[in-house]
Amino acid sequence: MKLLYLLRKDILESRRGMSIYALTLFLIMLLPNILTMIFSNPSYSDIATYYQSYFISFLFVGGFIITSLSFREDMYGKSTQHNWLMLPASPLEKLSVKVIYSALLYPILLLLFITASSLIIEGLNTMIFGRHYLVLNPVDALYWKLIPIYIVTQSVFLLGAAYFRKASFVKTVLMLNLLGLVIGLITILAGRIIFNNYFDGMSIDSDLIINNFEIRFSSPEAFEGIIAFRVFETIGKVLFWVFLAPFCWVVSYFRVREVQANDAV
Repeated sequence: MKLLYLLRKDILESRRGMSIYALTLFLIMLLPNILTMIFSNPSYSDIATYYQSYFISFLFVGGFIITSLSFREDMYGKSTQHNWLMLPASPLEKLSVKVIYSALLYPILLLLFITASSLIIEGLNTMIFGRHYLVLNPVDALYWKLIPIYIVTQSVFLLGAAYFRKASFVKTVLMLNLLGLVIGLITILAGRIIFNNYFDGMSIDSDLIINNFEIRFSSPEAFEGIIAFRVFETIGKVLFWVFLAPFCWVVSYFRVREVQANDAV
């Protein structure tokens, strides 16, 4: 019950900003649509994927930005931090509300909003121009495959929101790029060691790949590279789907608890 009150509080406090966000998104979808109907004839691929591209863009880019703002106005706000600290809720409850709001409510509401917007816009197009784009189908399997990916990846930006007081989105993206650079270098080094027979100097030689593959195909060692790739792929999937989001949530919880303990003194 306490979570519902906290969630209601967050929704009420953000309703103005989210209303502006929704209006902006609606206009972004409407204006290019009308101009295209007036001045050109959209192709079938554009007709079929028009709203799909908007959903994907605003799910990830918009969702990451909104998530990065999760703690800016309460946990780190100069005029609002005191009220946030005095809330009769534990750090776990305060974090859980942010997870529910940004990871669960946002993608579902975005899907419903774009679906409703597409019905309105394409209804107008049909009446005025006699043609229309395909409306968004909210039960399309693609969207329900993307939402779990969003839930996992946005946990990283929630962690950034909890740790960085200012410019959390930019700082989180910067840290992800640095981490990606390190992982990339480690991957290249591991590949250079594992697949040494396929390298000529520091570059891969296609002739060496063909020759080594033909020579070693009949032996058990022929599958060493494939097995190594499968192992890395499995490890990556396990880390992504099982450990990434819980790790970010746990670290975020300790950060929220730290801020509440230090700043409340």
